[in-house]
Amino acid sequence: MPAFTRLLRRRLRFSLVLTFTFALLAAFFFTGSVRRSMHLARLDGSPAQRERALDHLVRTSRVDPALTRAVIHCLDTLPPEAALHTYIAMGRAAEARGVPISPAAPPRLIQNLHRFDVAAFIRAFELLAASGNATDQALIEQAAQRLPSASPDHAQALRQLLTDQGAWSTPPVPATVYLDWVAKRGADTQPALRRHAAGLLACLPESVFESPMHRVKVRSLLSALADDMQPDVRHAALDAAAALHAVDPQTTEISVRLQNDPNPTVRAAAADIVDLLSGQRLSAPTAPRPVLGLDVVTASNRLSLWRSLLLVPDRPTDRRVREQVAQAPVGEEHPHTPLVYAAAYRQAHVNPALLARARTHDLPQAEWRRLLAQLEGAHPGSVMMDLPPATPQALRPAATRAAHQPHPRWLHAVLRLDDQPALRANACVVAVERFDHTTRGALINQLLDAPDPHSRVSGALIAGLCGQRIGDLRQCAELDPDPVVRQFAQLARWMQHDLPDAHARAAERLGHAELPEPLVMLALLHRGQWGPVLDRIFDPDVYNPEQRRVLLGRQRFALVLGQHLPPDAPPLHLWADGDHFARELDVLRAWAAIHRRRGEGVPQNINNYW
Repeated sequence: MPAFTRLLRRRLRFSLVLTFTFALLAAFFFTGSVRRSMHLARLDGSPAQRERALDHLVRTSRVDPALTRAVIHCLDTLPPEAALHTYIAMGRAAEARGVPISPAAPPRLIQNLHRFDVAAFIRAFELLAASGNATDQALIEQAAQRLPSASPDHAQALRQLLTDQGAWSTPPVPATVYLDWVAKRGADTQPALRRHAAGLLACLPESVFESPMHRVKVRSLLSALADDMQPDVRHAALDAAAALHAVDPQTTEISVRLQNDPNPTVRAAAADIVDLLSGQRLSAPTAPRPVLGLDVVTASNRLSLWRSLLLVPDRPTDRRVREQVAQAPVGEEHPHTPLVYAAAYRQAHVNPALLARARTHDLPQAEWRRLLAQLEGAHPGSVMMDLPPATPQALRPAATRAAHQPHPRWLHAVLRLDDQPALRANACVVAVERFDHTTRGALINQLLDAPDPHSRVSGALIAGLCGQRIGDLRQCAELDPDPVVRQFAQLARWMQHDLPDAHARAAERLGHAELPEPLVMLALLHRGQWGPVLDRIFDPDVYNPEQRRVLLGRQRFALVLGQHLPPDAPPLHLWADGDHFARELDVLRAWAAIHRRRGEGVPQNINNYW
């Protein structure tokens, strides 16, 4: 019996320990469940009770994930004020843990916003925007639907929130509300805002014109802007009317009316647009004469002979004359130097003797420009050459494009320039055009690893242009210490269609003080958004005529435009005289106004260069 008794006692002790353990576990879980239920019930209680419950949530959410899930489900039943306070507490709890808010929380809050009044809705929108969760389409549509009945202050707050998300447009904003807002800008005392109103009308979607009431409203706004006292505003209205002719042919009446405008610039632009709409070609300032030598140049025929050297179709007799002119002396003491440059450009080949002198001598600036004209006129890859060590920065992209076997190091100095972003943009395009996949990849790696941020920006853009190194771009966009580099890495990801949500807001980077504008323009051009680029270039508040000529001509951004505008876009001749180049810009602006709706950046293939 003693053995049996000992065995019975051991079993009894084991049973008691096991029972006690299970009792403790059950008590623990039961107490936690009761405590959780109590705190969840307090969320809908008095402010003091709610504050205690939220404080418990912040303290214990780390060790009690079930509590967080239960709180998210409570958003379906809590009153708006309690739901907002609960969402704020969830954000504080996530921040305390160093993690984002639970991904299930924002959608649950959004699906309950229909119960909120407009003030609570705006507060919820602000909270969602602060946590980076305000791009949800349902949220955007709810905000737009509340606009017609909102008070002026609430409507302004909703407009700002939609603008911050890149959604202030129609749709989703009701066309009536949007057109009323455009009308207020069109009546503003600042001419820049009135011009902006015209630009907004030019970009209206076709759906707006399905309503007769909206068509009449748009015509009325355009007509008022076309009667503005400022010529620049009337010109903007003319451009908008030309852009809308495809969706509302009656807007052409504004172009016809402005042919009698008192301002000669507006009058000439209206005549150009009317001619283009009727299918006519726009003429140059004067018709070129037959190609003749410098010995017959006079003050009266100088411009026409200059244009003949540059523009007259090539014939054997003309070729011989051009070769003679291209070898003539150049410099400040030679008045016919611009004609020599035009002839050198049309030669379509590079003089080996001039290249040899460039390698062994320090050429005068006028001779470097002659070499630039020859390089830009040569066919890509047609010139057997080494880059002279003293080659100026402006010639390096042209030499890389023309050389039969270019080397990436020729562009290194240009790609890290700080003060010539348009030349950097041209160098990026040339690098993608002339180097193979392997060479481009090595160049991108070298640039992204460079210590200076300008090189890293260039590397990101080249990667964006040619569709390479998407993983490196994602890392650069998150971790690079320079904010400008991070911005361009994001742009490069968008260029590769890696950030589809950024499409509507990409053009907002134009005019950003810290971002070199020509480089932003290059990114937009790559994705087909040439409309905002040309709008910016022709904006009189941004570029006056001389600044525009420097950007497109001296800094060679016209070459970047030429690579990316549609094939039917009018050309720009960089070696033409000033009057002819200005006329070509007028023709380009008229063409861009008529075809503006094609320049919004319809998604296209990732890479234009494959």
